[in-house]
This record gives sequence, C-alpha cells and structure tokens, in this order.
Amino acid sequence: MKKIQNILIPIEFSHNSENAIQLALRIAKPYKAKITFLHVYHRPLLHRSFEKIPDSKRLGRYERLKLRQLERKFINQFRELYNQHPELNELNVRFENVRGTVYDQIMKYSRKPSVNLIIMGTSGLKKEHGRDYTLASRVSMNADVPVLIVPNDMEEVELPDKIAFTYDFEPIENLTLLDNVKLVAEALNTEIHIIGLKSHRKELTISEKRKLQDLKKQFEGYPVQIHAINRNLLKSGLTYYLLNQGISLVAVIHRSRNFLRRIFHKSLTKRMALHARVPILSMNLKS
Repeated sequence: MKKIQNILIPIEFSHNSENAIQLALRIAKPYKAKITFLHVYHRPLLHRSFEKIPDSKRLGRYERLKLRQLERKFINQFRELYNQHPELNELNVRFENVRGTVYDQIMKYSRKPSVNLIIMGTSGLKKEHGRDYTLASRVSMNADVPVLIVPNDMEEVELPDKIAFTYDFEPIENLTLLDNVKLVAEALNTEIHIIGLKSHRKELTISEKRKLQDLKKQFEGYPVQIHAINRNLLKSGLTYYLLNQGISLVAVIHRSRNFLRRIFHKSLTKRMALHARVPILSMNLKS
C-alpha cells in the first residue's frame, strides 16, 4: 500500500485554511509526508488614474512594485504559519505562490506525480449551469487524487476517532481507492464504519450482506463496523448515524453517474461538500 507522500493544501490565510492545516498535520506526521502550501493570487489591479497613462513602461514598473509588495506580504504570512504551527519545522514544507485562477492552479499542482492527497476548505458558493458548486466540490469531482474537504462553518476541527465509508453496493472497480481510507484511518488512529446505502426499507438481502462482508475483508486488520441505511432517507439517516455514533469524517467515492446523482440531481460529494459539518474525503472513481 502506497503511503501518503505529498499533501497539497490550497491556502488563503483564512480561518478555514487553519482548520485544513490542523488536519493535514495530523495526517502528515505519521508518514513524514511533504506538505505543499499553494497560494494563488490575481494580477494586481491598478488605480483608475493609471488607465489614462499611455506610458506602458511606467505601468509595468508600477505593476512590478505592486507584485513585490504582494510577495513581501505573502512571505510574512507564511512565516506567521510557522509561528502558529511549530510542528511544520518537523516536516518537509514547500510554499508555492503563483498567479492565475485558483481552480486551474490547484488542478495543475494536483497532477504532479508526488501529490497524492489534497486538503482544502470549502469556499464561496457559485452557480454553474443552474447548480450550486463550491471550489472544493469542483476540485473533488475532477481531481485524480483524493480530496479531503473541511467545511467552512467548523469553529474548530474535531480530530476524528471514527470515520465512515459510504457504500452503494455497486462494484468498486478500483479497489486501491480503499487504501486512502485505510491511510487516513491509520494516521488518525480511528475506527472505520462501513455504511451500506440500500435501495429499500426491508432487511438486507443475502447478496447485500455478502457484499458488505466482502468489503469488510478489504479492511482486514482495521477496527470495522457495518451499518445500513435506506438511500431514500439518505440525508436524515446518514446525518442521524453520524451524530449518534460520534463520527467526524466521512469518506465517499464519487461516481460520474450513479443513483445518488439521480436522486439529488447532484452527487453525494457535491451535496455533502456544500452542507456537511464534518470533513469529507472524496475519491474519484476514475482515478
């Protein structure tokens, strides 16, 4: 099983970034993983009075001055991170400060061979084609590596001692995705709760029971519990189970077309990334 080698953390120096950092440190330390902080900025805006200046050289000098000011600001902010988190001195840490669009740069860096986990907070809600998206949900649906999403409205990260893995009884063609759940569980020293999402209100069928037991075998050596809920009561049933069992992290496999999308007109990953109050480990089946 491949260990976690490099964790990519898109950072905006907000409270939400702080929560992502705390969780990343807990996961990185057991594996001595590298942490790459990625900060993306836009081209500095010039004052309107400069728009009337025809001298392109003067404009260029002013823009370079603004960029140097931004760089000094970012350097000070990164230094402050070390003051707030002295544990960073024990790890291999890299800071990347790049210009561009946030989504494009995250996707670019996520494709680097050494990166095998992204940890980020949710951010502003946007509309695309009439649907709600956050940057985090968009990244999670398209990245080739797992994305651990930390909700915006968490006052403080509750380090998990139990994590849940949702299972829709459909074949998992890429079983190595389960290694991500194991690695996070091992780093955080947690139990794993497999939650079967059944399509009916009746007792589990023999086939469903067999599938759950087969899946449990994939987590041999880890403390595992099995539970099942009706997928038609997914939101209320899953929320109740998480609260009742004290689960503070959920792992999901994102499928391009599955019953979750048909039910909600958006995938479970999107829905939970928008509304959940626990971190979500999202894994893309295509990866």
